[in-house]
Amino acid sequence: MATIGGLFWIRVRQVARLETLFQEIHEVGTKGAPQKQLFMKLSRQDTQSLPEYLQRCADLEPVLNDYMISEQQMDAVLARTQQAIADLKPKGSFGNMLPMLSVMRKIMEKDLEGANAYKQEIAFAKQLPNIPAADRVRFYNENIGPVVKQEHKVAQDEFEVLKEAKARGVEDMPENLYRDAGIKQALSGQYSAGRSDCA
Repeated sequence: MATIGGLFWIRVRQVARLETLFQEIHEVGTKGAPQKQLFMKLSRQDTQSLPEYLQRCADLEPVLNDYMISEQQMDAVLARTQQAIADLKPKGSFGNMLPMLSVMRKIMEKDLEGANAYKQEIAFAKQLPNIPAADRVRFYNENIGPVVKQEHKVAQDEFEVLKEAKARGVEDMPENLYRDAGIKQALSGQYSAGRSDCA
């Protein structure tokens, strides 16, 4: 009888820990939402001239840093939640969340990969004003162009992750995940529109 009672209280503590983690996910997501929205807005901003492009990159840089911190925090709490559910015996209905958490962490991984690509782009963009006008197109094609392609690829990779998750019937995916992943922009080719004209 004492053993049953002990197992009961272990289970109660485990469930309480999960509830705390779910609340933390909500809080981190709410706190990080403005940075993510601003990052998405600036990263997709259409620019038609070098000054506009350089200003976009200057505006994006501090936002990008905050966004990456937020994404890293979210990935960390998702990892703790994933582990807490894996430790449950039996997992019960909580086990149904594991596929969703796995997909969300894959998206976080791609988000951070994309953010690192934008950091590279900004670093190259800072060099443009010091490059002679006649050499800027070549510099863009050799340095910035490949990074922009990588940004597009990451967006497409996110789409494939979500498409594959849907095909597997992964349930309880957040409603805004498709929108936040930039699916429409990746498919329509508008993810980084206008930047090729800035060099």
